[in-house]
Amino acid sequence: MTFSFKLNQKIISLLQKINLKNFDKCIVNFSKCVESFDNSMDKFTKEINDTKVSDKKNLDSIWGPSKKQTPIWSNNDLNNLDKIWGKKND
Repeated sequence: MTFSFKLNQKIISLLQKINLKNFDKCIVNFSKCVESFDNSMDKFTKEINDTKVSDKKNLDSIWGPSKKQTPIWSNNDLNNLDKIWGKKND
């Protein structure tokens, strides 16, 4: 009982020390930060969703358009494993 009573007194004391004008400013600033974060996440989500289309465009803008289409992987699993691990020394 005494612990609970002391805790209640501390909470009441803390609430009495809070200046409501400053608290209001804090809430307004916090709201602006949350809104800004929300806008940033919306932009990020749109970028993530659009990357399937724009990755090639981004690479082309950095390196220039590719003149050749060289396949990296073959249809043969052994050749693919050789590309990853190197050729076997028999």
